[in-house]
Amino acid sequence: MNINHQLTSSSMADRPYPVPDAGVKRPEPPARVLLAEDDPLLMEMLALTFDQAGYHVERALTVASLRTLLMQHSFDLVIVNWHLQRENGLHVFLQHNLQKGTPCLCMCDDEELSVRNLALAYGAADFMVKPLDEQELLARSRRLITLYSQRSQIQALHAVRFCFQGLTLDLQNGSLSSPTEKSIKLTSAEFKLLTQFVRHPYISLQREKLTEEVLGRPWRFGDRSLDVIVSRLNKKLSPYFEGRQAVRSERFVGYVFESQVDLFNDV
Repeated sequence: MNINHQLTSSSMADRPYPVPDAGVKRPEPPARVLLAEDDPLLMEMLALTFDQAGYHVERALTVASLRTLLMQHSFDLVIVNWHLQRENGLHVFLQHNLQKGTPCLCMCDDEELSVRNLALAYGAADFMVKPLDEQELLARSRRLITLYSQRSQIQALHAVRFCFQGLTLDLQNGSLSSPTEKSIKLTSAEFKLLTQFVRHPYISLQREKLTEEVLGRPWRFGDRSLDVIVSRLNKKLSPYFEGRQAVRSERFVGYVFESQVDLFNDV
């Protein structure tokens, strides 16, 4: 018997197989981005930009391909042209996104403010006017993917505590407390409104929907009740936002809560 072979075999038999380190976190899969644009040159530029940034990119040059991809796959972000062939790309997206909650960034050649407001009112999470700045588009896309991922986490975990600017909103005991544990008094309507905002930070919330959620009735033209509640809430939160407004008004659309929010589930 070959002694060298015997020693080698024995050494290999005694040597344990490598075990993956349980503490090493596996890399997250790349975010999936769907691009819907009927200009082939612009499509290639956008696809290359997102591909080089590490995203998984799907392309839709036609309305038909957009519908097919939306029905067959899930995405972390959809970037769609307002005018896609002879249809409204945002409308096509919304028809297939009622239950998925995927954010949509809408692009358009039209600089009219009314078009932007209309897109945001319909449900676009963000809006950009062409020609696009590639780095700005990437930055906005990263923000939307992060924020909507966090939003999904809220819904999945049924968070009961939300922390922002040193404040803690506790849904279990119905309180808002400061870093010194001093309670900040809120009316029932203010508490309901703040709850909506912390569940959707940096997201434009429609005035009509907020009125129904907070006041329990439909919004009517000229109704300023929600504006008054927002104004009172901003005054109470102002000391913790360094004097700036916590809630920003978007004309003709609604409101945006401008703060990072940390979520906690105590259940």
